[in-house]
Amino acid sequence: MVNGYIYFSELERGEEKNRLLDTLTLWINAFENYDFTNEAHAQEWLDMATGGFGKYLKLIRQEEGELSVELHYAKIEELIDKYGYHIILSHGHDYTAEQVIEICHGRDPIEKLWRTMKTGLDSKTLKTRLDDTTHGQIFIVWGAAILHNLLLNRMQNFRLCISVGELMMALRKIRLEIIGQKIIPKTLTATAKNDIVSLELETLFPEFHRELKELVEKRKNEKVAADKPRKGRPPKFPKKKILKNNSGF
Repeated sequence: MVNGYIYFSELERGEEKNRLLDTLTLWINAFENYDFTNEAHAQEWLDMATGGFGKYLKLIRQEEGELSVELHYAKIEELIDKYGYHIILSHGHDYTAEQVIEICHGRDPIEKLWRTMKTGLDSKTLKTRLDDTTHGQIFIVWGAAILHNLLLNRMQNFRLCISVGELMMALRKIRLEIIGQKIIPKTLTATAKNDIVSLELETLFPEFHRELKELVEKRKNEKVAADKPRKGRPPKFPKKKILKNNSGF
């Protein structure tokens, strides 16, 4: 016989709730990229294209007539009510249920709190002794978070389907060699060139104008071709034309 116990973690519940809300926010942002003909068309997208998350979103029509979605709080709370519960199986018969739950529940919030703090900083503990060193590391992480968000927003605007980490790995390989008063650009990798041109950042790298020229011309030609009327069956969920925002770069 194996003893079983159930306990509830409020911290675990909160973390799962935040992850769900973050995912739903991404789908709300994605909804704004599509040009729906009517409410039935938009509801079909919610039912088919969101991987099941559409049932936690509510379709509404704004006063100006535009369609949008918002969180369906009733269904979200119904799902969240199931979060935070854990089953403990124990072979030890020397502990009572109260003792087992007290031990697990006492350690659980502390472990999860440290994990949450480390995850938020994307690093291990700071391991600093001086206040100035601690403030310096926090400032660096804060600045990195701003850069991360700027890159992420631009990647979403231009629909570059890679992670920020992959983009940084490509950009960090860009090299300039300085000999006296002369600047010699090193050869760019194919990935770096594609990422720069896809994000329309070529003006920030004038030293690599020759290497990027062909891809820039190709991008311009693709835009011209995309603006021409297409033949064949139209997409089921057509997207809106994007107005690129280049602020911050």
